[in-house]
Amino acid sequence: MIKHGAAGKNKEDLIHKCLTDMNFRVIREYPISNLAFDQKYKQRKIDMKVSYGNMELYLESDGKVHGDLETPTISTRKRNSDFNKAGLNYILINHESIRILRKIMELKNISIEELTEFLTVYRSWEEYSKHISSET
Repeated sequence: MIKHGAAGKNKEDLIHKCLTDMNFRVIREYPISNLAFDQKYKQRKIDMKVSYGNMELYLESDGKVHGDLETPTISTRKRNSDFNKAGLNYILINHESIRILRKIMELKNISIEELTEFLTVYRSWEEYSKHISSET
């Protein structure tokens, strides 16, 4: 089982709620095995499996320990590399980068939580749009 701090769990609860409010199906701490993974046992536990229709998408809710999108940690790069090698459709919600974005854009009237919700739902619908266009 993955250990999350209370703040990390609240962020995942927020993401879970905003996605289910938009009719996405969400499974938390989803175990996946793939021979392409560099992990010793070829297994990873992904924060969330998100689906809509026949689209499956994996979501990682990254906190401070993962770095930010510009400078991810070595372990985060290894995880992302595993996802790429396995051909997984995934998105990253990096909370450090959301904080930075809010500050850079001077979004004083929008909370971190609201920005997180927006980016999560936007990225998920964006992936769904790509998915349905690839079916034709």
